[in-house]
Amino acid sequence: MDGPALDHRDPIALSGIPIRHVLVGTRILQRLDGEPLLLGLLHDITDFVKMQDALRRRESLAKTGEMICAINHELKNIMQPVLFQLRLVGRMPIGDPDLSRAFEIVTDRTHALERLVSSLRDFARPIQFRLQVVDVAALVQSAWLDAKRQSNIDFALTKAQPDLSWRCDGYWMRLVLVNLFRNAIEALQGVATPCVTVTCEQSEKLLTIVIEDNGCGMDDATQQRVFEPFFTTKAEAGTGLGLSISRRVVEAHGGILVVRSAPGKGTAFTLTLGQMLAGSTELLIGEQSAQSHSPELRPK
Repeated sequence: MDGPALDHRDPIALSGIPIRHVLVGTRILQRLDGEPLLLGLLHDITDFVKMQDALRRRESLAKTGEMICAINHELKNIMQPVLFQLRLVGRMPIGDPDLSRAFEIVTDRTHALERLVSSLRDFARPIQFRLQVVDVAALVQSAWLDAKRQSNIDFALTKAQPDLSWRCDGYWMRLVLVNLFRNAIEALQGVATPCVTVTCEQSEKLLTIVIEDNGCGMDDATQQRVFEPFFTTKAEAGTGLGLSISRRVVEAHGGILVVRSAPGKGTAFTLTLGQMLAGSTELLIGEQSAQSHSPELRPK
């Protein structure tokens, strides 16, 4: 006589092996001699779970993208005359030190709002790729110089042969690297000997870039949310969009972006890209709204 069938779904994690999602089915049977027999079946449903997660994330981003496009449009209309007036005032002599300081604060905060508008635009805009073969080492160096600015943090590029190249969209991939570098630099504030290490490795079909810092690190809860739109641990600055945009770009390239971290032990972001065919690939988020407010798909 058959017993009840039991089904259970759980992620399984083994040391050194990525998490796999497994559907476990059990059934209690009875042998001819009357002894019970437990029958168990394991079915790997990792790809199915990933597909479900991707669809849910896409639907969520589409709704968020439509809302952001409308907000961004209004913010841009407000910001343009304010910035114009600030530039005019900035050319005038200001004798009062307190007034001069107040003007600097207003200008700084206005530019911060301008950066927010730019981040919202990047998040909501459809991404269209122009694929080309890029020099990976040069791309990494260029992104680092843009991200570090006045920072005196050491930077080490390892395992990157001079002729290392890959087919991708150089503009968007540089944006990803700048975001990852800025995240590392911010995590290194207050560290006695801050350092960022970059490892670039290429196989026949994969390019892997690892950006690692020796900063404050993240706990498990933060790692789970670090790629969510608008999630940030910064008290006074940051839009919480940089890493979310970065993951969108990497996934649209057919790659993956993952984080490994621990409190007090630094953080490593691993970017893995597969080969892409010639032509253009487009990732649309909030298609109708984004297209109506942003006809230019790519910055010039």
